[in-house]
Amino acid sequence: MSAYQHLLVPIDGSVNAERAFEQALAIAKRNRGKIDLLAVIDTRSFQGIANLDAVEGLQKSLEQTSAMLEKLESRQQKISVTSQVLSGNPKQEIVKFAEKTACELIVMGATGLNAFEQRFVGSTTAYVVDKGPCTVMIVK
Repeated sequence: MSAYQHLLVPIDGSVNAERAFEQALAIAKRNRGKIDLLAVIDTRSFQGIANLDAVEGLQKSLEQTSAMLEKLESRQQKISVTSQVLSGNPKQEIVKFAEKTACELIVMGATGLNAFEQRFVGSTTAYVVDKGPCTVMIVK
């Protein structure tokens, strides 16, 4: 097994994303590595909404995402953990971020919170496995 030192953990608040973070912590600790936490606010869900409602919805999503990131960052164990919040299409943003940061391993949950997209469009995880620039570990 490779000694992965730069890990990316996309998170969405799901149980599987938290499990992925725990796995990433163990790998980073063992390899003296670092973790980038990435949360992507899916702005597609706000299309077609009146401007005020869209702004309020985005603000609420940002607040929830920030709280989730703070919670996870507080659990790090002497491991370098940084976090980033982006907006857009989660699957595309994860791949772009992984390419930009040259991470060595993406650790992500098998399924996230968006059940509709998993069923009808194809899961974010499947997309990242197919298009990602590095090894992807899927955690259940």
